[in-house]
Amino acid sequence: MRGRHRESPPGVPFPSVDQIRMAVEPVIEEEGFELLKLDLIGGKANALVRIMLDVPERSESQGVTLEDCARVSGAVGRLLDGLNLLCCRYHLEVSSPGLDRPLLRERDFVRFQGSPVRVRLRDPLEDPSDPAVRRRNFAGRLAAYDPASGELMLETAEGMVRIALARIEGARLDPAFPQPARPGRGNRS
Repeated sequence: MRGRHRESPPGVPFPSVDQIRMAVEPVIEEEGFELLKLDLIGGKANALVRIMLDVPERSESQGVTLEDCARVSGAVGRLLDGLNLLCCRYHLEVSSPGLDRPLLRERDFVRFQGSPVRVRLRDPLEDPSDPAVRRRNFAGRLAAYDPASGELMLETAEGMVRIALARIEGARLDPAFPQPARPGRGNRS
């Protein structure tokens, strides 16, 4: 995390997320990563710039490491300080998407087809196992995504669910960790 303090000259507007994105995205790409998500929290008194990195699909890298985050944080911090874009105290956080990474872009839904996911909808949808029940949260395997229709097919324990991307409030990978067998447990013959 990087903290800086500058006095804000009178009349200097606080930057928008888009202004910061346009400034930092080329630096992130030069470091070999993609900007997955950028949040600007707070205001002139104490801003938080939160950046989530991703590896390009064509990359042979296994993911974003702690060292990668530190390197990108240094490069982005130097850029923001040099541009005086944030003329106030700010903190910079740079992170990886993690194992339960958010699915934010259409290409994320294409890339992670076949993976277990959790999806939260903006408004309830009919439950596939009981039409009288409406729900917003679904978990299952991302069976398919059709960019032409903008819909994904989610294979849940209750059956297949078709969900329009526009209805999704949030989606994440749901890593399924295998539970190790405990000695002395299980079926005995």
